[in-house]
Amino acid sequence: MKFFLSKAFVLLIVFALVQIPVRWIENITHERMSFKSEATQSVSRSYAGNQYVSGPVLMIPYTHTYWEPVLNKDGNPIGREQHKLTGTISILPKTLAIDNDVTVEERKVGIFPVPVFKAAIKIKADFSWSEQPIPVTLKSTEDTLVWGEAYLSLPISDQHGIKNIAAMLWNGEKVQYKPGSRSRLFNEQGISAAVNATPNGGEAVANIELSLIGTLLIRNLPTAEQTTVNFKSNWPNPQFTGTQLPDTRDVSANGFAATWLSTALATNIGSLWKACTTSSMNQEAYNNPCNAIQNESVGVTMIDPTNFYTKMTRALKYGFLFLAITFVAFVLFEVLCDLRIHPVQYTLLGIASGIFFLLLLSLAEQIGFAMAYAAAAGACLVLLTVYAHALLKNWKRTLSFSAILATLYGVLFTILQQEDAALLTGSLLIFGLVAVTMMITRNIDWYAWQEKFSKAP
Repeated sequence: MKFFLSKAFVLLIVFALVQIPVRWIENITHERMSFKSEATQSVSRSYAGNQYVSGPVLMIPYTHTYWEPVLNKDGNPIGREQHKLTGTISILPKTLAIDNDVTVEERKVGIFPVPVFKAAIKIKADFSWSEQPIPVTLKSTEDTLVWGEAYLSLPISDQHGIKNIAAMLWNGEKVQYKPGSRSRLFNEQGISAAVNATPNGGEAVANIELSLIGTLLIRNLPTAEQTTVNFKSNWPNPQFTGTQLPDTRDVSANGFAATWLSTALATNIGSLWKACTTSSMNQEAYNNPCNAIQNESVGVTMIDPTNFYTKMTRALKYGFLFLAITFVAFVLFEVLCDLRIHPVQYTLLGIASGIFFLLLLSLAEQIGFAMAYAAAAGACLVLLTVYAHALLKNWKRTLSFSAILATLYGVLFTILQQEDAALLTGSLLIFGLVAVTMMITRNIDWYAWQEKFSKAP
C-alpha cells in the first residue's frame, strides 16, 4: 500500500512539474503578441496611423464685441471695458457621398507583417442652408457682431498620412486649402479652405479628392442628413467596424466592397457636432464630446490573416488536457497490461507532449499556422510513438496510443478553427474521453490491482 501511494504521489508531482513548460510557452506567446503590437505601432509612427476621415462642414466664424461695467470694491460702476468673444457656427451638408478606393499591402518589421493602405478618396457634399440665427445676444446698440470669412473644414485624424489633394472645389471653382481643419475634432488635424459663403443662406456643392495613407483601419464620419459611404479594396480579410454594419457587402478572395447608408436621425450628428465645437480644447479625453462623433464612424479594419496568436493562446488552454490524457493512457496501460513505467519516463512523455506547443509557435511565425500545426503534431506523434513502443513492448498497444493521440491533435485543430461551436466541441471531447475511460476500466478490481501493484517488483 505504501509503494502504491508513493508512486501516485510522485506522479502527481511529475504532472504538476511538466505543466511548467506549458505555462512558460504561454508567457512566450504573450511576449510575441506584444512584439507584434510594437511592430504595428512602429509602422504607424513612421508611415501613418489609423485614419478617420470626416465629411466636410461649412464653418463661419464671428466676433462679438460688447461692453461690461467696471465696478469698484463697493460695487459702484466707475467705468466700463470692452470684451470680445469669438466663435463659429457650423453648417452640415444635406447629402454626402464618400467613395474610398483602398489598396492594401504588407510592411514587415522583422518577421511581423503589418497591413498598410493607400486610399483614393472622393467626397461630394451638397449644402443648402437658410439664414442663420444670431448666435449671441446683443444687449445694447453698441454691441456688434461681425462675421468672418467662411471656410470649409475637413477633419482627418492623422494628417501626416495626406499624400496629395487632387482637387478641392466649391461650386466648381478651385479653392486654396491649408493644413489644419480649424475645428476641434481630431485636435484640428486635417485641411480647410476659405470659401464664398455667408450666414444669410445659400446653396453650394463641395468636391474633394485626396490620397491618404494609413495603417490597419480607415473609417468615415457621416456628417450629413443623408450619407452614403462606399468602400472597395483588394484586401480579402476585412472586419467591418463602427456603430453600423454595411447595408451591402461583397467579400471574396480578390477583395471586398461595402456600402453604408446613414442618416442624421441615426447618428444625431447635429447635436454631437455642436457639442464638439463648443467644448474646451483642454477637456479630458474620456469626457470629450468630440469622441462621441468619432464613435459614430463607419469603416473597416484590415485583419492580418497571419495573426495566429489568438489561436495559439486557445491551444495552450488545452495543454493541461494533452498532458492529462497522456498520463492517464499510460496509467491504463500499466493497469491493463501489467506494465511498470517509471516516473522519469512519465516526465519525458509529459515534456515531449508540451514541446508540441513550442514547435507550433515557432513554426507558425515562419510558415503559417496550418502547416506549422501539421508539422508540430507530426513530429511529436512520431517521437511519442517511438518512445511508447519502447515502454509498451507491443506494436498493437503502441498504435492504439498513437491513434488516440492523433485523434486528439485532429480534434484540437478543429476546435481552433471554430469560434461559435468551439466550447461545444471541447465539451464533447472531454465527455467522450471520460466515457471511454469509464468503459475500459469498469470491470477492473481496483483493490486487487492495488494490492498487486503495491508489491515492489
